[in-house]
Amino acid sequence: FERSYVLVKGYFGHARRKLTGIVETATEELVKGNVSALRECNYSTRSRQSLQRSVDAVVMGHAHPKLMGTIKNMHREEDARLSDAMAQRQASRPDDYGASGALSGLDLKAPIQAAATLDDSRCPLDKISLLHTVVQGINGCVERAKAGGILPPSFLLAADDLLPLLIYTIVRAQPRHLASNAAYLEHFGNDATEEGDFHAANLRAST
Repeated sequence: FERSYVLVKGYFGHARRKLTGIVETATEELVKGNVSALRECNYSTRSRQSLQRSVDAVVMGHAHPKLMGTIKNMHREEDARLSDAMAQRQASRPDDYGASGALSGLDLKAPIQAAATLDDSRCPLDKISLLHTVVQGINGCVERAKAGGILPPSFLLAADDLLPLLIYTIVRAQPRHLASNAAYLEHFGNDATEEGDFHAANLRAST
């Protein structure tokens, strides 16, 4: 794949299927070649899926330079536009993006620091895991604000507030190649879970 496969705009679905085939074949070969160590994968769907996710991370990690290099070339102008826009909005507040005014004083330093490393992750599963960490960090900041009396104890973080907070966090974090990372997850995320789709959709919405 790395040496001979040609990536063409509009045919990323074919590339993802090709990579999925490589992952499935490698997983099967691992199970066959390590019968004693991986025998549970023959009768446990969860174990098989766990192994396949690990193989997927390795395969996608190796393919990452080629995939992201192509996507970054295609989204160079959009990446530059978003980078300029984020730099200009460093003084913005959560309510500028539609969050409740009560959330404007929220300390989101930890999730902002995490979001800044989005471009460093080398496979889709790692990027989705990072976005999960960012969302969990936002929830944690809300809980600490409630414990500290900044928010009322009865406050519940609704979806209508979570997306604006996520957008604010990403803007403040200024991750490199934001449009490219959103496109990468859109085409190659393949997480096959509602949570993975949720994080990928939220990242695309933030652009």
